[in-house]
Amino acid sequence: MAHSDGFTPHERHSKPRYLADRRMLFAVAYFGYAFCYLVRNNLKLTSHPMAEELGISPIHIGFILAAFTIAYAPGKLLMGMLADRTSMRLMLASCVAISSMICFIIPFLHSFFSLTLAMALLGLVQGAGSPAALGMLSAWYPNSLRGAAVTVWNTSQNLGAAALAVFAMLVLDYFSNEWRLVFWIPASISLIFSIWLFIAGKERPWQEGHPTLTEMYGNAGLPHTDINLKDSYWRLLWSAFTTSPVLLALLFLNALLYLVRFGVINWMMFYLPEAKGLSLIQAQNIFATLELMAIPMVIIFAFIAWKWPASMCTVGIVSMLVLAGALLLYRNSDDAALTLYTAALLGGLFYAPQVIVNILTVNLLPARIVGAAVGAVGLSGYLVGEVLANLAIPRIAASYGWDSIYLILALTALLTAVLYCWLRPYEKRSVILA
Repeated sequence: MAHSDGFTPHERHSKPRYLADRRMLFAVAYFGYAFCYLVRNNLKLTSHPMAEELGISPIHIGFILAAFTIAYAPGKLLMGMLADRTSMRLMLASCVAISSMICFIIPFLHSFFSLTLAMALLGLVQGAGSPAALGMLSAWYPNSLRGAAVTVWNTSQNLGAAALAVFAMLVLDYFSNEWRLVFWIPASISLIFSIWLFIAGKERPWQEGHPTLTEMYGNAGLPHTDINLKDSYWRLLWSAFTTSPVLLALLFLNALLYLVRFGVINWMMFYLPEAKGLSLIQAQNIFATLELMAIPMVIIFAFIAWKWPASMCTVGIVSMLVLAGALLLYRNSDDAALTLYTAALLGGLFYAPQVIVNILTVNLLPARIVGAAVGAVGLSGYLVGEVLANLAIPRIAASYGWDSIYLILALTALLTAVLYCWLRPYEKRSVILA
């Protein structure tokens, strides 16, 4: 049977071989994305000693870090479209390899301009990570397992970010003047690992000598959409952006989720000391607890996605209603212990609903454009949600106080619940399980 990419397998492998290849594919997608994060936030974690040694001001450091985000957001869309049309295995391996080389070079740079350019290039390259990895999963996992696979995969970013943070803490604690090691050692390890990614990675099933998901699972293989799947890639993409309300709803939903998440996280070090009277050490402890709670909560969501794969919108609705209440509780907490417990709840409720957006993106849109769809949804989160959180939150807090911020964020959470509710009928039509 011929396919749209012109590849016709010469033989069909057995079902056990398919399952073994799928397990390897998941390992590549998971650890590949974890290693993306091992060479991503290095400058952020070493910015203080780096700025002191190089004589760079905090304001300049802020611009350098912003260059990453500004390039990363459109990079996800551009790299997503490239992943749809080329080898996702090569895209992910190249993302890790090129990011590692940029990360290795950064400590040799000394000017504001060169560091800004390097971080912008890193952001553009890193944009390939999630579209390539999610594209792999969408091509190999049927409707009943795709949500669980995406949910477990999502913890890879927490693993990579936590590993880098622990390594940076140890290096800066024992070798305070050797901040360059936080770049060089992770970059060297990741560069070597990228070779394994290229060798062990898999292409789409039919390119590896397996049947397609539709051939293996019938209607339960791939999502069913209202978009004409017989169109060319670019017409398919144009239809998704202009005639399908699903992608537009996902763009808006992800932007709101990022606004809520970064509206809390990016300003915790200001809010907790100013509004709650907590020390900086207490604030850092609460921040760390919030981040760590994301992992077990996402694992719980993975079980839910495996058990009820066609009910992600319902789970999203409940999550956002609970999140709205947790935001108000966080706002009204009057002691450090309650604030800590509430922040722990927020940590799980920030990340798990965003996992649901990833699941809905690969479930509600055609597999042929999943890379571009993932990239576009990610772009809206960073370019709209995070930028709005960074620019609007301090201005509103300065004019109306911090209490108004959490009331606005709670109302935003309720609005996201409405969007999940609106998307629910589309999910029921799309995710057929038998």
